[in-house]
Amino acid sequence: MNYKHIIVPLGLMLNLTCLAQSSMDQALESVSRNNKTIQAAKQFVTAKKLEHRTGITPDNPYLSADFLIGKNSSFGNQFDFALIQSLDFPSVYFKKGNLADEQDRLLDISIDELRQKVLLETKETVLEIIYLNGQQKVVEERKSNAQSIVDTYQKKFNLEEINALELNKAKIQLLNIKSDLRNINSGIKMKGDHLSEMNGGVSIQITDSKYTIVEDLPEFKVLENTIEQNDPSLKSLNQQAQVSQSSLELKKAMTLPKFETGYRYQSVLGQTFNGVHIGLNIPLWQHKNELKTERAKAEFVKLEIEEHEIGHSYEIKELYENYKNLKIEFEEYQEVLNDLNSFEILKKSLDLGQMDFITYAMEINFFYDAEDQLKNIEKEYQLAIAKLYKYQL
Repeated sequence: MNYKHIIVPLGLMLNLTCLAQSSMDQALESVSRNNKTIQAAKQFVTAKKLEHRTGITPDNPYLSADFLIGKNSSFGNQFDFALIQSLDFPSVYFKKGNLADEQDRLLDISIDELRQKVLLETKETVLEIIYLNGQQKVVEERKSNAQSIVDTYQKKFNLEEINALELNKAKIQLLNIKSDLRNINSGIKMKGDHLSEMNGGVSIQITDSKYTIVEDLPEFKVLENTIEQNDPSLKSLNQQAQVSQSSLELKKAMTLPKFETGYRYQSVLGQTFNGVHIGLNIPLWQHKNELKTERAKAEFVKLEIEEHEIGHSYEIKELYENYKNLKIEFEEYQEVLNDLNSFEILKKSLDLGQMDFITYAMEINFFYDAEDQLKNIEKEYQLAIAKLYKYQL
């Protein structure tokens, strides 16, 4: 069999898959892998999980030996030896292991919560860069048009067809556009640097200048239920409740007696004694207020869950309303501006002398403002969707 006929198409398929992956997906995947905050948190979680497993085994055995010299040689010397093991009530070890498991799950949820927060910031940064890339292209085109007008007016001024005032106004417009372009380029660099910082110092190039088409969001109730089911903050609070419950069960178990067992040897006056050591530790006062403390903590977590559910519901509702308003605004602006051909009309009127430059500048700036407003609304619209879809990260 000629394996080349299999390997080459497979390689092409892999390349096409890589090409099909968007800049956004690549950035999110890279930051998820390289972000130093996430990496440090994972190391911390590993250490804490080991700490949770410390102390769930029985206490260390106790070994003692006493050699006592008699004052009178006729009495001889005394030698005592003891090996003692202290043991909690059997259910305590089970409860300790269960508490460690619940604490580990809480740590895993905290990693998911942190990762989601970092990736949302990454997504917002990429959306900002895409917006700035689009603005860069638009303003560069405006710069080219303004430069063309300045060149034309310079020729007219040289031929004494216009005065210096009109030429200077055209030059001022060009300077303003150049200033806008510098600010945009600076913004792209700053956002790019921030993205690299989040990626652990590794540079990520975002060249997209248009947003991907986003399907309409589902109805509010459907979306709200999905978000709540996947909300790591709520999962964290629910898990804290589980930890509190496990801790309370452990404290109850620790109010049961502790046992001591072991071996004891004694030699005195030429006689030896050895046998079993048995002891009982009754915790009358040691854990007096611990049960009350754990019950209070459990009640506190319960109230926190209720508060979060109410607050989060209103937060989702506010984001959803903002999304709907931005969607309407964006579609209205897009519909109006798509039907306009303002620049060509204004430029033609200027070239034919049907309007002076002041009128042209006022009209074109009005058009530019509307175009910029559309781009800004589109960016805010994308950011609103990103926040609502945060649970998917």
